[in-house]
Amino acid sequence: MTTAAHQVPATAVVFTTPLQVCLDRQEARPGPAPGRRWRRTVPAVAVADQHALTQSALDTMTAQVHANGDER
Repeated sequence: MTTAAHQVPATAVVFTTPLQVCLDRQEARPGPAPGRRWRRTVPAVAVADQHALTQSALDTMTAQVHANGDER
């Protein structure tokens, strides 16, 4: 697969970490850094949504690679 504008191969690196591992890691993160208002975590629903979007994109990319015969 190449990008039309630059004629270079497109590459994706996707980590397939299980959702529960992501949620566990998120839960273990510390609170806000000293002097900061914001926590270092995001809501579990945001982690789950992002995980689902990533899995869906991975499924699409895999299908495109197989359709184009470009798997390396």
